[in-house]
Amino acid sequence: LSIKDGRLLISQDFAQALGRPSEAGSVVGKISIGTSMQPVEIATVVNGALQSVTMPSLQGSASAGAQAAQPSMGTIPGPDVIVGDLPSVEQAPGSNGSFVGLGVGTTSCNNGKEPLHWFSLPNNDHPVIPQNLYRMSGGTDNIERFEQIGQSWLKHAFFALEGNDCGFGCSTSGCTTGSNLCSGCSDPYSASLNYSQSGLGSRAWVNPFTGAFPGSPSPADHTGHAHTATSHRVTVAMSDLDTTQNPGATYFAEGQYVTAHEYAWCQANPGQCNMYNNVSYRQFSVSGTTNFTFSAVGSTVRSTPAIFAWTGATINQIEPDPGNDGIAFVGYKVTNPSTGVWHYEYAIYNENLDRAIQSFAVPTGRRIRNTGFHAPPQEPGWANDGTVGNTGYSSTPWTSVVTGGSLTWSSETLAQNPNANAIRWGTLYNFRFDSNRPPQAEFAVIGFFKTGVPITVPIQAPQRRSN
Repeated sequence: LSIKDGRLLISQDFAQALGRPSEAGSVVGKISIGTSMQPVEIATVVNGALQSVTMPSLQGSASAGAQAAQPSMGTIPGPDVIVGDLPSVEQAPGSNGSFVGLGVGTTSCNNGKEPLHWFSLPNNDHPVIPQNLYRMSGGTDNIERFEQIGQSWLKHAFFALEGNDCGFGCSTSGCTTGSNLCSGCSDPYSASLNYSQSGLGSRAWVNPFTGAFPGSPSPADHTGHAHTATSHRVTVAMSDLDTTQNPGATYFAEGQYVTAHEYAWCQANPGQCNMYNNVSYRQFSVSGTTNFTFSAVGSTVRSTPAIFAWTGATINQIEPDPGNDGIAFVGYKVTNPSTGVWHYEYAIYNENLDRAIQSFAVPTGRRIRNTGFHAPPQEPGWANDGTVGNTGYSSTPWTSVVTGGSLTWSSETLAQNPNANAIRWGTLYNFRFDSNRPPQAEFAVIGFFKTGVPITVPIQAPQRRSN
């Protein structure tokens, strides 16, 4: 008996029990079942009378040693949610002008020995799930730059199904299922469920390092605004996906799980801190010009941000306040597209730094040109979106200025605009220029938005002229 690619739907009764009647009929995952039929008892009956009964041994049964070799549960101390798989990317129906809305399917797995809390809203002790899309393109080989072209609001997790998709060996012993993701277990959310707008809430409510956000007022309150086809979804410009405009480009989807339980466990159990491995990515091919389909290429790269897919780049981690705030990554790549010209390309990805990033300074000298900046689209302001005044985050491009032999890009400061276009968590921004000087080892300076003194990070920058 074999059942493949069956759809798991939320029933009307279950949706009512969850307090989410609009989720009835939503696809929450897929199921495949395969069984081998074997006789467990053979009875011989002659003229209605039982003559004999035999119980044959099961064929292909594992030995005790083989059974002992199988995983029985997660292996990491504490709760430890990871993105075990990104099975699909799908376009939601419709469009909004020149933009489309996407969803990324995510399968979470608890690699920890402890159950992970999964209490649904209005309880605020559950994971939230942002989804991102990136494109690698540019240059003669289409690997010059790595840009984020879309981001979503956060899916609020609401019920854990306790599968074994990561092969860790799901153990529900001593675990309250549904309201916890048990040790070694997995929970699938389909792309369509992750783009279902009623289950999404703004990133602005969440501290990405502690996982804290309010349960009331609800961070997923959609009263007071009407949705378009792209609202709160991974919103991407058609021109960034159109295969005729992006020949040879490579695309990557990324998912992340942020949860307060891991941080709380870390505080109570020093050394058992699993807040840094919750991001995974996967390559997808894209087809279409206005309506798009996506096909997975290769396997999901677990516990690794998508910036590491940038071919030929050097990636350095920063952690400005260990134990009190999260991490970010700075990537750089220098190419020599023509004689006497060097192209300098930088990307900053904020994984879970609550303080955000406000400035980036590179020692360049004065002879630079073709200065550039790129950031993903921001959501407009919505009622109840968690931003100051419900006006949304700014999309104003960073300004750049050369002073004292350094090129500095910056957004508005917190004092100037609390909704400024800083590099907030789960986003990647790009900075670039051309120079007539070849590269050498240098340090860039990164300034923060909310709090903290600037720090330096190793990069390559143009050689300085000797006097």
